[in-house]
Amino acid sequence: MKKLLTWCVFLLMVILQGNDISNRQKFFRTVHKQPSAAANFLQDPDPEIRRYALFLVIENYPEKAALPIERALGDTYETVRLTATAALAKKIDLHPQGMKLLQKIALQDKSQQIREIAVAATWPFHRQIKLLRNDPTWDYEVKVQEVIPLEKLPWRFITDPLQEGHLKNYFHPDADTSRWLPIKMGAWETQGFADYNGVAWYQIKFTMPEKIDSNAVEVHFDAVDESTWVWMNGVYLGKHDKGPEGWQEPFAMDCTKEIRWGKENTLTVRVYDAAYAGGIYKPLRIEILK
Repeated sequence: MKKLLTWCVFLLMVILQGNDISNRQKFFRTVHKQPSAAANFLQDPDPEIRRYALFLVIENYPEKAALPIERALGDTYETVRLTATAALAKKIDLHPQGMKLLQKIALQDKSQQIREIAVAATWPFHRQIKLLRNDPTWDYEVKVQEVIPLEKLPWRFITDPLQEGHLKNYFHPDADTSRWLPIKMGAWETQGFADYNGVAWYQIKFTMPEKIDSNAVEVHFDAVDESTWVWMNGVYLGKHDKGPEGWQEPFAMDCTKEIRWGKENTLTVRVYDAAYAGGIYKPLRIEILK
């Protein structure tokens, strides 16, 4: 049923489009009788034939799809590149260098839609948030030993409309922030970015005291509008991503292992805002727990 629907869609495409109808009909008849013949049309002058031939190779002969995908990623026709990118994002092992190809696409392709697909597929950060007060094996009262406020420190800020900052290592302590701008706590729309919705990055550096007797160290946010991803000293701590509904919720992340006592630390925050005000607009702090 699925294959029948696929052929019907393609046939409709052939009928509705006036250009090169005879060539597309010939292609359709050929691959209908012999699906393996699709490989012979991967470099056809007609971009729609190239695109659909690529689709058939990927669907029916994935073990032979690596080279066709690699070639298609450089195609001048956007939908051919889109077909290759979407397939590679769905099953990255279609090409032995699948991740590297997607990273390159995420940074270089001219199509924003294609870049966004590649960016989503190359997101390498995953970590479950575990807090001391939520640990069922911890039988003791959790007390805050010391609080280190962070919101008044000199934040650096950069927008990331292509969502490629993680590919450029914006989260790294040694990231080049010379092009980043100073910003204060509050919506970025009120600080020179009135028309911007999307991803942006914040970074601050702060010094921790000499080690205090403690059982955990956490970074606490009273609220960020609206979705948040956090790194401490280049190590991913986790995300607070509940969509628009999460814009006023407080949250915390453990950084016990990542914090550097008696030394400079780097906190990096990636924020996504879909509409209205966005950014770190409420206080945040380091809490040292006992």
